[in-house]
Amino acid sequence: MAQNPWYVQKSKALRTSKLGKIINKFNEEYDHLMYISKFMNIRNTLERIYESSELIINKKSFNIVRISCVAQLQPRYLNNVKDGLSVYLSNFMLKANHDVEGFTICFNGIKLKEKEPRVINGDPSVMFLKITFKLLLLVLKEDYRIKVQINKIEPLKIHLDVFGIIEATFAEELFKQFSYNSRNNTFIRDNKTYSLNDIINFTIKNVTYSACGSNVKLIGCI
Repeated sequence: MAQNPWYVQKSKALRTSKLGKIINKFNEEYDHLMYISKFMNIRNTLERIYESSELIINKKSFNIVRISCVAQLQPRYLNNVKDGLSVYLSNFMLKANHDVEGFTICFNGIKLKEKEPRVINGDPSVMFLKITFKLLLLVLKEDYRIKVQINKIEPLKIHLDVFGIIEATFAEELFKQFSYNSRNNTFIRDNKTYSLNDIINFTIKNVTYSACGSNVKLIGCI
């Protein structure tokens, strides 16, 4: 299914202390849909984020965004519209999304803005409904400051990631300033040593991803 445009009605920085509540709400509300692999992937991602709290910058890493859009509904969900809309929205989670400048994590609070779904061009195979929902968003935009972690060191590369879900890498001109220490498998720059599992402040300079929002990669500097 294609994603119709998302319109941001409201965006608010998330306090770290409220993250657990959002995770619990998603797990409880969609527990009956965990047999669907995408919902299980979302839950596992939320667990990784919660367990990596040292990578979270309070009121900066995540936003709660109120979105309005026209959602697609398959006819088989006419008797269970909320589940049908949830399955539809799940297709666009764990992806980069240019409409909201970030990486979509999970959703809740779906509200219908129409009483009945609409059919377009007389085709009953897909129906449409205006809705709003809340989105948990990992903010990813140029010149934005985040935290990344070193997950692997090789003589010619430092592998970085964000919560184990998004790859990050240093810009080529910056990496030339690092020197590799083969004795203890570390890198050194400006008399500072960088080791496996170190957490680093990272400024995003470019965000790349495929046409469908997958294969997200951050390029940046310290």
